[in-house]
Amino acid sequence: MVLWKRWEKPALKPEEEQAAKLARVGARLRQKREAQGMSLDEVCTVTHIRVSQLKAIEEGNLSKLPEPIYLQGLVRRFADALGDNGEQVAGTFSLGGTPRPRRGTWLTLPAARLHPLHLYLTYILLIGLSVHSLSLLLLYQNNIPRAPLPIPSVAAPSPRPSVATSNSIQVHVVLRQPSWIQVLRDGKPVFAGVMPQGSQATWTAQEKLSMRAGNAGGVWVSINNQKPYLLGPLGTVRQLTVVAPKSARSPRPAKGP
Repeated sequence: MVLWKRWEKPALKPEEEQAAKLARVGARLRQKREAQGMSLDEVCTVTHIRVSQLKAIEEGNLSKLPEPIYLQGLVRRFADALGDNGEQVAGTFSLGGTPRPRRGTWLTLPAARLHPLHLYLTYILLIGLSVHSLSLLLLYQNNIPRAPLPIPSVAAPSPRPSVATSNSIQVHVVLRQPSWIQVLRDGKPVFAGVMPQGSQATWTAQEKLSMRAGNAGGVWVSINNQKPYLLGPLGTVRQLTVVAPKSARSPRPAKGP
């Protein structure tokens, strides 16, 4: 006679299991984002993902997110924007489970189904309307007197110097690892986005140039063709501010916060 039965934890439903996995992934991404000092609005600017969807990923809320096959792409772009391995992070979120039920539409009703005869009549009507509209358009164009088009004068583009002058600032960066970069030139934003590994760019300014990197250990910096150096350790956020004094020959870098 069995006096007691071993208690077993009930198995989670497929949708509940997906929500639990997404919650773990979202907690990791939120911790990574907060460690880099980035807001959801900044991540939205880089990834072009809505703030509501980014927040739902961090909270593990499947009801506000698309199907898992599309959700993996959102998670991958989110992780890449933080300098993480997007493929690896997205791979932890399984595509398994039953698809979510969809609500029926009027197209699924029997009354909305078209017979072949209805389709043929519809096609004939559309073709007739298209031919009639095209005939009216050609007739209208033939009756309009055409005037000669004026030739616009195009000004020659001014040459852009590739090397900074003695009173300006030139900052050159080379990416050894992907990193989010934001650049302000004389107080105005000129770039904000994720630069891939191996890419490089040069920015110049007259008075002040500020650059903020989400993965400082992956960014080599050279100021006015001087010896390059790493902006900081891997996975850390660093800001570089370079100010050009009026009396000095070369600009001096100012440490950011």
